[in-house]
Amino acid sequence: MIHFFHGQFDHPTMWNNYKFDEHSTRIYNLYDLTVEDINQLKIGPNDILVGYSLGGRVALRVAVNNNFDVKKVILLSSHPGLESSEIEDRMLWEEEIILRLRTSSLDDFFTYWNSLPLFNQSQDYRPIDKALFKKSITLFENHRLSQQPNYFEEMNNNREKILYVFGYQDKKYAEIAWNLALRGIKTIGIQSDHRVHLKKKYIQEIINSEINL
Repeated sequence: MIHFFHGQFDHPTMWNNYKFDEHSTRIYNLYDLTVEDINQLKIGPNDILVGYSLGGRVALRVAVNNNFDVKKVILLSSHPGLESSEIEDRMLWEEEIILRLRTSSLDDFFTYWNSLPLFNQSQDYRPIDKALFKKSITLFENHRLSQQPNYFEEMNNNREKILYVFGYQDKKYAEIAWNLALRGIKTIGIQSDHRVHLKKKYIQEIINSEINL
């Protein structure tokens, strides 16, 4: 079983075009799942978790909750967790985003969001409608990075089960990938910004190769 977790401001159907012969897939709609629902998800030792950005952090949490009894965790542009010195600045930025989410229209918010350096190659990406945009406020609040554990130690202890995929044009996450590689965690870089999941051909090939290992 392959379990897919979408990112913040992404539509769950983003994974629908991925095809895996002889492997069943489960696509989660994080907009409709509570944190408690996620904490209770059960996976098996032959399962593969795939998560993009926020969805990667969710995949990590699920893996940790299941004592990493899983075949593989594939993280696409995902943050493993903050150092203590980074938390205060991150909290201030998150408060700014929450205020924008509550006061901006969908179009105005995405104009701002797509202007961030992370998305220098995919600035016109707007996959959700107004209904999901309203739900995205709760999703962002429930999964604030500043309030999540740092999973570096768990990743280090289970490095053989982790693959980290990043975009070369995403300087922030390329640096994270470099630090993970120094710990012996397998990383793969592709020509992309933060939205590596939009490079479906490459991601399909990468996941297929991990399935067959």
